[in-house]
Amino acid sequence: MTPRTGLPPGLKARTAAAWTTKEIRAHAAARERWPGVTMEISDCDGRYYFDQDEADRYCDFFPTFLEHSEGEFGGKPFELMEWQRLLVVRPFFGWKLTAKGCGCKACGGDPGSPTFYDGACRVGLRRFRTLFLMVPKKNGKTPLVAGLSLAIVHLDGENEPGAQVLVAAAEKEQARGLFDHAWTMTEKNPVLAHRSRLRAVGPKIFIPSTRAGLRAISAEARGKHGPNLHGLVFDELHEQPDAKLYNALTKAVAARRQPVTIFITTAGDDVTSICHKEQEHAEDVIKGTSQDLAYLPVIFAASPKDDWTKPSTWRRANPSYGITVKPDYLANEVARAQEDPSRLATFLQLHLDIWAQQADPWLAINRWEECRVPRPLVIPAGCQVAAGLDLAAKLDLCAFAALVRRPLEGAGEALDLRFKDADGVDQVRRVLMNFSIDLHVWFWIPKEPMFEHEREDKIEYSRWVREGFVTATEGNMTDYPTIYEDLTTKILPAFKAAGSPIQEIGFDPANAGWFVSKLQETGIPTVEVTQTTTYMSDPAKLLKALIHSRRVAQDGNPCLAWNAGNAVAREDAKENIFVKKPTNKHTGSSPPSSPSSAS
Repeated sequence: MTPRTGLPPGLKARTAAAWTTKEIRAHAAARERWPGVTMEISDCDGRYYFDQDEADRYCDFFPTFLEHSEGEFGGKPFELMEWQRLLVVRPFFGWKLTAKGCGCKACGGDPGSPTFYDGACRVGLRRFRTLFLMVPKKNGKTPLVAGLSLAIVHLDGENEPGAQVLVAAAEKEQARGLFDHAWTMTEKNPVLAHRSRLRAVGPKIFIPSTRAGLRAISAEARGKHGPNLHGLVFDELHEQPDAKLYNALTKAVAARRQPVTIFITTAGDDVTSICHKEQEHAEDVIKGTSQDLAYLPVIFAASPKDDWTKPSTWRRANPSYGITVKPDYLANEVARAQEDPSRLATFLQLHLDIWAQQADPWLAINRWEECRVPRPLVIPAGCQVAAGLDLAAKLDLCAFAALVRRPLEGAGEALDLRFKDADGVDQVRRVLMNFSIDLHVWFWIPKEPMFEHEREDKIEYSRWVREGFVTATEGNMTDYPTIYEDLTTKILPAFKAAGSPIQEIGFDPANAGWFVSKLQETGIPTVEVTQTTTYMSDPAKLLKALIHSRRVAQDGNPCLAWNAGNAVAREDAKENIFVKKPTNKHTGSSPPSSPSSAS
């Protein structure tokens, strides 16, 4: 390092400045071409510079050493598409640390500064350590990531002896799919084939000269902990059944000088999954609300509000539109979804990267996500508040929900609740929606069965407990005294202190005898909410209408989102509905329509 420039030896400041300025402009132009897809990249006031030679080296690796192995491009050199080159490969491998970005003692870093780095000098090492790439099916992401994996093994291996790269997926066949792509690419190129040893046992691609290698692993495998990885590639992150493999392997790259982690995925169907959480972080980086400067997000997705039948929407979500994604194919898929609505969720998920959920849900999870507020809910003063209580017998979730009713200015919007009377004649009951609702919710679960549910149902209760969204009580049975204490010493006093005391608590009479008796002893008003279709239909329809009109504010509790996304509705002959949890789902209460009926 030269202290005068803060750059690696041999790199002139004028050259680095020219490369950096040129790349910033090129990336800004790419962001205009694909708006909202990735973050704005700059040198962050001299903390980073762009190494054009290094970016070119990784881009050139593709057409020089790799060729496509299947489809209409089979046998042809792997020429990167514009979005792959400008938004993924060049920025990820080209941006590097200056002395200011390193912050170590040798670079003049201040030990008292939060940016001080107490380790070996990092000048010239890569800025980005993590790539999150979300793109729909048919856009060529599998060949791209297979090529990236080989580039890391061969090019990083020159300066990182023993660079081990792992391809991880939910299932063995899936992990092998991406790995086999890399294997075939290696076999077809004489230079790579000569340099590599292709081992069928494992299997593994091994480079004897650098001791670098590439292999695959799945969530089904045993003994996943412990490898000291240089590179980690997670294929279709949304299909991971839980966060165990994610947690184990992301920790395994921590010891390397410039580790590489690549998450590649399409949208999934579980908004409480580790993939959705990773996407939220990626979106925060794009928006600038997260200052994770080593994280490169690239997300191609339509908005749930977009017209999914229009080619402009298809083009927005599919960067390879017209190349590997054929317009006539998408047009045909749209036509099939229009004829058969059961195909729509799959089309939105696979081809527009819009998160889906289970079949026949009561509530579209995209609508629920639109009601999420970016900050913790604050209890306002002077508002009406009703609450609902759902208690489990032994092993399930218990839930308490408080609905704060905020009046809205203006005449409001009329909602027609349709049903049939006793004679089967169509009737309409009109409700005026001149208010919105803030939804506060608490969950409890006994600790011992919680772990069993995690293993059997792949529900991440432990993470929700750590993050404060669920309370785990001791033992293997529902701990009514603890819930009662939390309710009477923390929750109810908080609403009273804010100036909006809870006026009454609606409860499901099942399992609530002792609890409600204790509440009544303290003078807290309670009302029994009969769990029948006729009684619950109007509140459920009203709640759904409020959600669809974005008149419900919720704080993003993932446990509540999971409950909402799994709720199903049963309709009787009179068009009344009853919202319930599906079979074999250990949910808490259904989305809180009980408090609506109490108010």
